[in-house]
Amino acid sequence: MATIQRQDTFSNSPLLRKTPWPGIAAISGMVICLSASAVVIGVSHDDLVSSWGIQPAVLLAIFSASSNIVFNTALATGIAVRFWLCASRGAKLSQLHYIWDHGRVLGIGSALRAGPPARTVAVFALLANVMQFVGAPLLQRSSTQVLQYHQSTESLSINIAREIPSGWFGAKDARGRLTNFDRAYPIIQQWWHNTSVSTSHQPGYTCPGGTCTGYVPGAGFTYNCWITSSPLQLATNKTDNSTVFLVRLQVAQNQTSPYLRLSSWYTTDITPDCVGTLYKETCDITTATVSYPITIQNNTVHLRREDMNLTTSETGRGPGPRVISPYPSPGDILTLNPNITAPTSSGIGPLTALQSFATNRITDNATKTYLENANPPYSYYAGPFLLADIFHVTSPIDESKTDPLSRCRLDFRSPTEYVLATLYDFTFRSAIILGNSTSSTQTFETQRTVPMLVFRTDGRYLAAGLVVMVCGLVFVVMLMWGWWQLERPVTLSPLETASAMGAPIFQEAERGATINEILAKVWNIEFRLGGGGGGSPRVETGVVEVGKG
Repeated sequence: MATIQRQDTFSNSPLLRKTPWPGIAAISGMVICLSASAVVIGVSHDDLVSSWGIQPAVLLAIFSASSNIVFNTALATGIAVRFWLCASRGAKLSQLHYIWDHGRVLGIGSALRAGPPARTVAVFALLANVMQFVGAPLLQRSSTQVLQYHQSTESLSINIAREIPSGWFGAKDARGRLTNFDRAYPIIQQWWHNTSVSTSHQPGYTCPGGTCTGYVPGAGFTYNCWITSSPLQLATNKTDNSTVFLVRLQVAQNQTSPYLRLSSWYTTDITPDCVGTLYKETCDITTATVSYPITIQNNTVHLRREDMNLTTSETGRGPGPRVISPYPSPGDILTLNPNITAPTSSGIGPLTALQSFATNRITDNATKTYLENANPPYSYYAGPFLLADIFHVTSPIDESKTDPLSRCRLDFRSPTEYVLATLYDFTFRSAIILGNSTSSTQTFETQRTVPMLVFRTDGRYLAAGLVVMVCGLVFVVMLMWGWWQLERPVTLSPLETASAMGAPIFQEAERGATINEILAKVWNIEFRLGGGGGGSPRVETGVVEVGKG
């Protein structure tokens, strides 16, 4: 039989020869996977989701799977090192068995009871597995996707008229009747149905994929408001037919340049004695070019009512949109001024159109009646239109009739802001329609807000995941610690264990041979369990020639 010459794989240095290279490579792989995961999580912070061809979650899953593979290799190497270190110092076979088993599945209890060496290996292996299992979800949780808004300043254009000329809405005949009012009807229908206002589809007129907010000049009006108040007895017949809610738009008389006067009355602040306060809010309206606050989404325009400054403050009614310039309409002077005799078929101005729109659709006059002979007596209101019902402040019905206010529930909210917003909606839609037909283009600055999905890194989960994974790595290193005290690189192959225990079948192998050297000796030896009758193993031997050099 030829003699097998031992050949060092990496170097003739004894230290390098017995180094557990697979285990060290596996630990290095774990470090690389852990570092790569941390880099991906850190670099992806605030990056657009669309900018990553391969999502960080996919990369983390790949690194986690790779880490699990090399972790098993490193753990196996660490168990082998502890097994042979314990065997080299002398150990009971039961200890060696439980080191080899290292508490797998349900063997943790037996391993803990077997003695210090087996207990140490079982605890370290268990902790390493737990850390590996917990660390990956923590790293996954450290990277999430959130919606972030990017803002930029851009110029947009919109077709909108700065003034509405006389006669565009129609005319008024000698009897004061409106004629050719057809342009107003589509606007009224759009207002009633709350139809969206659209801009041109051309580039520069739209705001695709985001929201553009800005202020654009357009035909509108300006107003000046003031308010007065007086008490009103509600639980008495003496004030029957008194107005408790009113919306009216009239032409102001005896003015060189006529204007509209909006009157809004409403009762509120009712006392337990059924004495309410009747507030009378008055606003004088004149035509003007104003700065409309608008929002554009794609090619749809929205009038931002909340930014029109119509609400009531401590100093009174808000002044409305910023006025760029007033523009008295000759058509309004002719058709509204009672001191001027208008020619036949005079073209009307925007104020005349506003008055016609409001008078027929958003006016109301609700009066009270007190039913003294009812049981119990109570007050109610009646009016020709719906605004009183819309602005009436309802409250739970007192079935027991013991609430003193149940006799006079005539509480209303102010309709002024609603009416002004409705009038602005009418003039804004009119300016858009006129601008589209005449190509009256206005260019203005907008603040463009685009929602973007970005990655967001949670440093707490990242730190926790890194700490847990590093701890698992430390436990694996501690199992592998002391490998330099061994004579050779070791595994837990049953052939290597049997050879070390002097099994006759391995008598040709040298003491301290590596698993590769053992395999070279016994390559063609066949082992068959249960052969030869009687259940004893049967061994057939052969010889293999291994070349030198």
